[in-house]
Amino acid sequence: MEYPWTGFGERVVMPSYRRPLNAMLEPLDRAGFSLDRIIETLPSEECRRIDSETYEQTLRKPSFLCIRANK
Repeated sequence: MEYPWTGFGERVVMPSYRRPLNAMLEPLDRAGFSLDRIIETLPSEECRRIDSETYEQTLRKPSFLCIRANK
């Protein structure tokens, strides 16, 4: 699935992959990585001012997950 993203002002078509959290973390664990940090990003106040509908949607359905892992 792809969707348009305008997070930095320029429209970019981004691939999107929805998976269970376990499906993303388990392979890291099996490969010997230890999780250092997991961040589920939230929309900014600027996003609220520019596009309140996207802001509300992203609060309910986050669009990015950042994982920092070490080996």
